[in-house]
Amino acid sequence: MNDETKKKISESMKGKIPWNKGLTKETNNILKKMAKESSQRKKGKPSGVEGKHWKLSKETRKKQCIAQQKNWSSKEGLKRIKKFRKINLGKNNPMFGKKKSDETKDKHRKSSLKMWKTKDMTERNKKISKALKGSKNGSWKGGITPFTCKVRDLLEYTNWRMKIFERDNFTCQMPGCNNSDKYIEAHHIILFSKIIKEKNIKFIKDAINCKQLWDIKNGITLCKKCHRKVTGNENLYQLLFNEIVKKYEK
Repeated sequence: MNDETKKKISESMKGKIPWNKGLTKETNNILKKMAKESSQRKKGKPSGVEGKHWKLSKETRKKQCIAQQKNWSSKEGLKRIKKFRKINLGKNNPMFGKKKSDETKDKHRKSSLKMWKTKDMTERNKKISKALKGSKNGSWKGGITPFTCKVRDLLEYTNWRMKIFERDNFTCQMPGCNNSDKYIEAHHIILFSKIIKEKNIKFIKDAINCKQLWDIKNGITLCKKCHRKVTGNENLYQLLFNEIVKKYEK
């Protein structure tokens, strides 16, 4: 439909109350019949997402992507974005002044963990990491990133972190920590940089094969504030953290 026809239809419908306003299939017989007929038609057939007829070719996907980019980058698209922002700002936002309970936070955390542990997600992450490595990445600057940062970007590092968080039940292990900050970090008990120097690791292959780097016994969960306290004084906390980790081995 053209914009003119859409305007004509909207003008003709102005002031008229739709016949199904306020009605549901529980209260109205016509809607109940329509719902039954649609369910019978769809019985035994695959859903829109699973069905073959919904699988789009690469060309059509590219066309849709370009069309969406043009739509949102245009003046009208930017105006729409501004409107949405204004509507959801401050008191207009349905979550204004509300705080999530610990139960809901725990539910969200568990559901996200289940999602990221699935085979499809791990394969997807591997594909994305390969596609965005080195010169393929948009922020590539000729390989100026330090070696330690490259090692921290590895999939082995993310798996190491997750294993430590799961073992420590996603809580800071510093004794007497009553910090409200929920942001947690994985800390190497024997320093990450120290292992790299001692083992003389210069290539990423050597880092992947180094067992000490990915040893769970050499890691502990700390909140952001406690991690800041430890930095620079790692040797003082080494015995304490080793004792805490030993408790989980039993």
